[in-house]
Amino acid sequence: MSRGRVQTLSANAQLGDIARRVQQVGHTCWPVLDKGAVVGLLHLRDLDRALQHRPGQLRVRDVMQTGAISLREDAELPLLEEALAAQGRDSVAVVNGSGHLLGMASRGDLLRFRVNSLQGGRMLSLDDTPYATLVVQIAEAARQIDAPLWLVGGTVRDLLLGRPGDDIDLVVEDSPAGIARAVKTRLGGRLSPKTPFGTIRWTPDENVAAAPGVAAECLPAHVDFAGARAETYAHPAALPDVCRSTLLQDLGRRDFAINALALPIAPEPGPVIDPFGGLADLEAGRIRVLHSLSFHDDPLRILRAWRFRARFGFEIERRSAELMQVALPALGQITGTRLRNELDLVLQEDDPGSILLAMQDSGALTAMHPAFQVPVDIAARFTRVQRPAEKATAPPRLTSTWHALATGLPPDALLSFCERLQFPPKTAKSMLDANLLANDPGALAERSASTLQIVKRLKNVSCDAAWCVWQLADSDLVRARLLDWLTRWPQTQTCCSGHDLLAAGLSPGPAIARILLQLRIAWYDGDVNSEAGERALLNRLVAAEVASVADSDA
Repeated sequence: MSRGRVQTLSANAQLGDIARRVQQVGHTCWPVLDKGAVVGLLHLRDLDRALQHRPGQLRVRDVMQTGAISLREDAELPLLEEALAAQGRDSVAVVNGSGHLLGMASRGDLLRFRVNSLQGGRMLSLDDTPYATLVVQIAEAARQIDAPLWLVGGTVRDLLLGRPGDDIDLVVEDSPAGIARAVKTRLGGRLSPKTPFGTIRWTPDENVAAAPGVAAECLPAHVDFAGARAETYAHPAALPDVCRSTLLQDLGRRDFAINALALPIAPEPGPVIDPFGGLADLEAGRIRVLHSLSFHDDPLRILRAWRFRARFGFEIERRSAELMQVALPALGQITGTRLRNELDLVLQEDDPGSILLAMQDSGALTAMHPAFQVPVDIAARFTRVQRPAEKATAPPRLTSTWHALATGLPPDALLSFCERLQFPPKTAKSMLDANLLANDPGALAERSASTLQIVKRLKNVSCDAAWCVWQLADSDLVRARLLDWLTRWPQTQTCCSGHDLLAAGLSPGPAIARILLQLRIAWYDGDVNSEAGERALLNRLVAAEVASVADSDA
């Protein structure tokens, strides 16, 4: 049986009121309750027929099926087989001795059980993982409150591939709050507030690191506890509407079969749960969606497919590749922030350049923005900006990578590209700085250029942009001048301020900024090396400015 919180219908509900929910969720069979007791089953096909007649006048009880609709949880399997065969049903309700609904048993559940029994199930040991001890402790906390618990998704996938990561994702079919509190009581740590999708994050602290048998260096940054859920989409690219559900339905909402895997850890360890053929896909090195509208539900799965293809060296299954192409226009409906966040993950892969080029060949980049095209040397650009910088003030790797990407876009389209991805204005301006400087370094490339000319070219350029171009530039002269400006110019300051110039007799205006810049350049070039020397230069510059104003007035 599929346990957990099963979605139900009230016997007295009007068909018109429940039709949209039933059709969106897509379950073929719904248990019907009256005063808490199971009184019938509503099949989707019966609802569809009824909606062709008088949906406004019919209630659920008017079209539900009755009779042998439920079995006790301790019933033998032949009774389940007989009930499914005799009634021609897809599912039956499973109840306890008091008639309380515990779950549903379907033809699919029975078939999976039979297949697993024949194959013995795929067992997976956690002993060689860095977080084995922690998982054992979490499983014990779950057992103490009688909460079934599974490792799910990418955590199981990576274990099967022999590449355990830092993320531990766990699903419980009841409220995740109970198991999260039990873990906190047992081990310590901190709990974060619920997310909109009901996930609770547990973050280990120093007390957890000091617990017996727990290696501090092997602790993950956090562990996420999620309630099993089903998702529906009001329209393509929308954020999902979420409702509580069963483990099987939770796995069925995921992006690819290789991520629709679960490993029981409480109350007892068990074989991998694989309802959609993810194990076979892992063996074959294949990325495959679970249904034909998957990319329409969430077009960001297109980007994930390319990302996983590169990370694991897999191929995208032929039909899934066809479905990706059909869904490309839906990328235009994704909000800029969600697109940018997914592209952030692409850019943090080992070889983001090859991923972007593959996406470009498929048309995925221009589906996001018409000007989103990368040059053929994008991988080389990324490699250069990701080299260790000579100074600690260099920007983070992701920032450098975005700036390098920006240098390959058409300058006249870059701002609209940044607006599409909803970059903050300061970041968009910095990326444009990098683009313009990389394509036209100006005075930086002229051997005869004065310091004033170089500073004027760079004074409005962000440091992130300058660092990016320093790493990308082929010219030794440009690189040397950029590095010198980046490392010395911020440290070069004047002793005098605008107040000193006003006190010296200058009127407010651009002359003050011009003289302060000349003083700073004098320090930068070594022409001034003391406060007295700066004061002497200041007096000469002020005198010249006053004389110039007097001549102009005359």
